[in-house]
Formats: sequence, structure tokens, C-alpha cells
Amino acid sequence: MGLVFAVTCTLLPAAAFGDDLSDCSQPNDMPRVVAGCTNLLQGRSSQYHYIAYRNRSSAYAAPGDFERAEQDYQQAIALNPQYLNSSRVNVVDAAAPK
Repeated sequence: MGLVFAVTCTLLPAAAFGDDLSDCSQPNDMPRVVAGCTNLLQGRSSQYHYIAYRNRSSAYAAPGDFERAEQDYQQAIALNPQYLNSSRVNVVDAAAPK
């Protein structure tokens, strides 16, 4: 009985992690992206932090929260300088007055 319990307990966090990664990576529900990415950023592993900052930046930019989008974008660049591409142009263009 103790062995079954120990195995179950170690599997639960992995399932929650998978849900957060899935939420952070899905393209349609921006509040879900923000929540999933935030949970990934609060986790122990920094392996997915670049992805979480990048995706959360896009989720913030979608409804017009460009200040928070830019902050996360800068964090993504700090973690992966090769990220300097057209995504910044998209955030800046979206913020420009029409």
C-alpha cells in the first residue's frame, strides 16, 4: 500500500506540470495562457522559462497590455538572445496609434 501511494504522489506534480505547459502553449484562451505560463515560471525547473515568458508576452499583448508584454519579452530575450526577431516588431506595431 505504501509503494502505491508513493508512486501516485510522484506522478501528480508531473501531471500538473503537463497541464501548465499545455495551457501555456495553447493559442486560443489568453487568460489560460497567462495562468499556465505563470505556473511554469513559479516552478522549480527553468527549462521552460523562455517559452513561458515568450508565450505570456504574446498573451498580454493580445488584449493590449503592452507594458507587461514588453517586460516578459525582455525576460525571454535575456534567457534566449536569439529570440530577437519579428515578434518584437509585432508587439510594437500593435501598440502604435492608428
